[in-house]
Amino acid sequence: MNAIQHLDKRNLQELKAEVLKHLAAVEQIAGVKFSFGTGRFDPTIGQATLKLEVAVPTASGESPEEVVFKRYCASYGLHPNCLKKVFSTRNGEKYRLVGMRDCRSKYKFATHRLSDGKLFYFTAPTLNTIKWEETF
Repeated sequence: MNAIQHLDKRNLQELKAEVLKHLAAVEQIAGVKFSFGTGRFDPTIGQATLKLEVAVPTASGESPEEVVFKRYCASYGLHPNCLKKVFSTRNGEKYRLVGMRDCRSKYKFATHRLSDGKLFYFTAPTLNTIKWEETF
C-alpha cells in the first residue's frame, strides 16, 4: 500500500484491509476479533470505528450468557444453581433465569417470561428479593 495523498472511498477501504491484515496476528495471540464498525466519509475527513470483540469460551451446549452468569453471579449475591430456575414476581408472572449480560449497566440478568417466552432483564437486587419456585 502506498502513502495516502488524498482521501477517497477506495483508499480508505484499502487502508481498512491493511489494518485488519496487520491485526490478524494480535487476534491469533490474544483470542480476540477486530472489525470496523460504522464509518463516515467526505473529501476532508474519513472516520471509522474499530471494534474489539472477545469471545466467551463456552462448554458444549451453553450460551455465552450462561457462562457469564456462572462466572460472575456470586459477585451479585446469586448462586450458580439459580440458572434456569423459575421465579415469580409480585404480580404473579413467572420467569426463568437464562443468563447474564455483564455489558449491561443495570439490568444484567436475562429471563424468559413463561407465559409467552418474551425476553426480560432484571437487576441483581430484584433477583435477590424474589420468591424462587424451586430450591437449589
